[in-house]
Formats: sequence, structure tokens, C-alpha cells
Amino acid sequence: MSGFVCCLNSDMPKISSVDYSFNSPGITTVEFTSLPNILKFVDCHSYFYTTKKKFAKDFGSNIHGSLQKEWGCPEQRFDQLSDWAMQIINGSTFVYIEGYSYGSHGKIFEIAENTAVLKYKLYKASIPIQVISPMSIKKNATSKGNSDKTAMIDVFCKTQIDIRKVLDCGDVSPMSDVVDSYFLLAAGISQLKTA
Repeated sequence: MSGFVCCLNSDMPKISSVDYSFNSPGITTVEFTSLPNILKFVDCHSYFYTTKKKFAKDFGSNIHGSLQKEWGCPEQRFDQLSDWAMQIINGSTFVYIEGYSYGSHGKIFEIAENTAVLKYKLYKASIPIQVISPMSIKKNATSKGNSDKTAMIDVFCKTQIDIRKVLDCGDVSPMSDVVDSYFLLAAGISQLKTA
């Protein structure tokens, strides 16, 4: 709860959310003078760190893509990913991070190691975090805890902007990362309002 108090006592709090991954992590940030009733995407800034050159640019005034640097080993990659995230998160009074999906397959231990590096840097910077489960994020966005990426994007297009036209990449990264980090922030602010 101390993170919530910190947010509410700041003059112009900046809150960030991190949908963390290897290939296209997404971060959404918002600053506000009073807690918004409904989080609007046009009031936010969204960032993603892509491995695809064609997406490494700005899309309008609030969607920003950056190209990942080359890396020589997993540890260097984790360090670079977390440095990119910390640069954007800098100045935040609070950060929401998406929790692990326990049904995940593949490089589960590397995903955990990667996320741990970011969490450690947030800890060292004295930026409080709260982990929100993927099911809670989906339920807050679509009313169903088991919604897929297409359903999340559909709701985003109906309630925010037509991101399919803006990014034109199919229902995959980086579009899904922008949408997921936005809905993560919305879920966090929804909890903040009831705290």
C-alpha cells in the first residue's frame, strides 16, 4: 500500500506499466493531477522496444518504437532491456508489472531472470512495484479472464483508437504489447481508485 500512498501524495504523479518480454516489451506511462475516472490512451505515452526495424519510429505523438541493440549473451540482453525500460520509467512514482503466466512454455527460467533484472533495478531506484496477474488484466479489459490477444485488441479499438490502422502489423507485436501495457495500467489505476 505504500506505493499507492506515494502516488496519491505526489503533485503530478507519473505511473508506468510494464508488459515485459524479450522481443517487444511494452511500457505505458501517464501523468495526472487527479486520479482519472477512466484512463484514456490519448493521455498516455506508449513505448515498445522491438527487434523489427520497420517499427522503430514514432507513430503519432504518443506511440514510440525503439530498435533493440545487438547483444552477445543473455545477460547482456537482460541488462540492455532493463536499461531501456528504466530510461522510460525514470521519474515514475509507481510501476505495475504483469505477473507470470503459469501456463507459459519455452524459456520460462530466462523470462524470470530477465524480469528479475528489471525488478532489481526498480528496487535500487526506490520505485515501488505491484504485480498484477494476466487474468486480472484481461478481466478488467474484457470482463473475461481468459481473453486472447485478438479480443484485447478488439476492445482497445472500440474504446480507445483503431490501433490496427496505426501499427498495421496484424494482431501481434508490437500492437499487442502496446495494448497489453495500456490495459495493465488501466487495471492498476482501477485498483488505485478503490485503495
